Amino acid sequence: MHTPEATLTAIVGPMFSGKTEELMRLIKRAQIVKKRVLVIKSPVDQRDEGHVVTRSLDPSQPGTFIVAGKHPAHTVHDALEFRQLVEAHDPDILAIDETQFFGDWLVEEVSALLEERKGSDFQVIIVGLDMDFMRRPFATVAAFLALANEVVKTSAYCFVCLKPANFTQKNGASKERIEADPGKSSKIYEARCRSCHKIPSDQE
Repeated sequence: MHTPEATLTAIVGPMFSGKTEELMRLIKRAQIVKKRVLVIKSPVDQRDEGHVVTRSLDPSQPGTFIVAGKHPAHTVHDALEFRQLVEAHDPDILAIDETQFFGDWLVEEVSALLEERKGSDFQVIIVGLDMDFMRRPFATVAAFLALANEVVKTSAYCFVCLKPANFTQKNGASKERIEADPGKSSKIYEARCRSCHKIPSDQE
């Protein structure tokens, strides 16, 4: 006999590793059985207002990406807005994209929701970078990894040698830890394997 239980799934990995594609797959599967899905995103991610998107390479312009798929999403700025949105939509599945852009309040709110709905089939799916370009874990994502019932670790292909890649390389002079890629090219970020990945101190 099925015993309902609220769960947390974490989908993490470097840039270009298909994290959002995996989220989209789970959303489509849930919609087949008429589950209510609420997707939220951070205001830091301004690439596509009102949506989370997946991208693929544009065959006509090497190094440029085009939108391959999208799903409606709500931008959330703080804990109060988050709670009001959840209460208004009453989702069966709550999906949170680019979790590394959020503060500690998100972990507290999600933990509280899971406790409140622990006797139900409520599901939270978080998606995010597990490490920055310096190989330092993002605290918010790390906290969700510790709390998760299931962790999906995605990998990309290294932009240099084409081996499996688990790290994100940041190009250019900016050392900002949080900087959203405009999403139209791969000039800011690349996926790199351990051998090809270089942190700024190695380059100076």
